Amino acid sequence: MFNIVDIQSAEYIHWAEALLTGEEEEWKKWARQALKPLGAEAAFLCTNEKVRGLVEIKISFWRKVITTWVELNDNNDHQDFYNQPLFNNKHLAYNGNSLYIKKCIDKNIIYVKDVLQGSNFISLE
Repeated sequence: MFNIVDIQSAEYIHWAEALLTGEEEEWKKWARQALKPLGAEAAFLCTNEKVRGLVEIKISFWRKVITTWVELNDNNDHQDFYNQPLFNNKHLAYNGNSLYIKKCIDKNIIYVKDVLQGSNFISLE
């Protein structure tokens, strides 16, 4: 017997994979715009199952795509420290909570490499 939840989850995963791979298409621009509050494609790098900032995504379909991807994707542990996302990363936390700072995402500060110069943190002064 078919499990409708599994079928629906597979469809959400299919949409995520389609967005992340293949040719550039017009719909992908709209999808990235919808996902911008989480850093567009960086949203798919979340390693924390409780995705912070999810409410900022106005289109419920894309919220569900992200949550399904994070729940089911086991490829979320990154070996390359510099290309890890700063936000919704279980390895980067403050007081036990993953980080989410919308102002940084709005300024395109999304990955660890965005706050480093060589091996030093960039000064905020």
